[in-house]
Amino acid sequence: MNHFEYVSKSKYMPVKKELIKIINQVQDELREQFTFDYKFIGSSSRNMITYDPKTNKGYDFDINIDIIPILHDFFPFFPFS
Repeated sequence: MNHFEYVSKSKYMPVKKELIKIINQVQDELREQFTFDYKFIGSSSRNMITYDPKTNKGYDFDINIDIIPILHDFFPFFPFS
């Protein structure tokens, strides 16, 4: 059974910074095909990060990733121009 506890900011912030660094590396790698925006949601958006000390499975960061396609040959259609 999981027993989640809150993590202090001093403990989770280095992990969060590394996670952001990894996300940015993925963005750079995929930039030719598409890009994406991300934001922390849920408890992680309120800096209320949890973890299970008994299983040591890591911190619970919730992130939304919105994919933005790159339209290379986009020509807008204006029917009334």
